[in-house]
Amino acid sequence: MDLKNKKVLITGGSAGIGKAILAELEYRGVRDIAVMGRRKEPLAALAAEFPAVNFRLLTGDVGRAADLDRAVATVTEAWGGLDILINNAGVVSAGLLTEASDEDVINQININLTGLILLTKKCLPLLQQSKEGAIMNISSGYGYIAMPFYSVYAATKAAVSQFSDAMRRELA
Repeated sequence: MDLKNKKVLITGGSAGIGKAILAELEYRGVRDIAVMGRRKEPLAALAAEFPAVNFRLLTGDVGRAADLDRAVATVTEAWGGLDILINNAGVVSAGLLTEASDEDVINQININLTGLILLTKKCLPLLQQSKEGAIMNISSGYGYIAMPFYSVYAATKAAVSQFSDAMRRELA
């Protein structure tokens, strides 16, 4: 697939796996990338690190529906469409479930799963206008082989895998 002239939205793109994906996208000729992240400083640093990319930097929390609405509105206003959605944002906490705070459990589910599903839903009209629309959901091996002390994280990543499979079939 030729990625030149593609419009890409990625969550969690300012570090780790997301940043590595950005580097590969730039290498493959993508110039229009919207990156959603919670902190302004790491987002702003991307422009210096990837000078060939025309960034739309979106400060927001994937776990908040209003932030997702704002991100999709920005992409729609800037580009009028979207070719690739990369749901990469994620958080992990390790420990005994009995010691995890309710807020931590809810946060992991909201960011790793609920936000991913809602952003996909909100982007589908844009993606379906593209001749080569694509969705990439980043999961984890823990979604297949659960590890002790990662129960909530493993549950969210298993759900991402099942959601991805269902969407593949739904959109075929």
